[in-house]
Amino acid sequence: MNFQPLRTFTDIHDVQRQADNQRVTIADIRMHETTGQRPEDRFKDVKLRPLPELSPDCREVSNPKVYKDFAIKFDGNSYTTPPWAIGKRVTVKADKKEVAIFYKNKKLAVHARSYERKKRVELPAHQELVKKIQKKLWKEQHVASFITLAPEAEAYFKALASARQPLKKNIA
Repeated sequence: MNFQPLRTFTDIHDVQRQADNQRVTIADIRMHETTGQRPEDRFKDVKLRPLPELSPDCREVSNPKVYKDFAIKFDGNSYTTPPWAIGKRVTVKADKKEVAIFYKNKKLAVHARSYERKKRVELPAHQELVKKIQKKLWKEQHVASFITLAPEAEAYFKALASARQPLKKNIA
């Protein structure tokens, strides 16, 4: 049964009044073809409970800076982020099971929380990104020319990379 055809309305309140009248006098008391029940009888015995209140976010929150080793320091440990986040302030939200790292409300990483101390918790994807960046740096001209100076230069460069020192700055 359609409500609107051939009706006229004076304003939005008139639409609501006519719709309420249609529902009470026709729609709720007719026998529904699919259910075989009247809509007003179908939900008579249903007792709805109020929705639970949203539980507050009780996680520990901090705003550390991502260091040059592409990690943040939290609770005595280091947790990695994607390398592009180096130098940025991020939001860390931790509960008893996991540590989540966000940048501008975008989730960067989720780590299992460690209660040990001085441990580095690293995601393999972050390490792969670092390897790609190092490979790109290796191919850059000034790095390549530095490495060709002497065999010691290549060893020096590799030591810088493994110590996570700023390669371009040190080579320059």
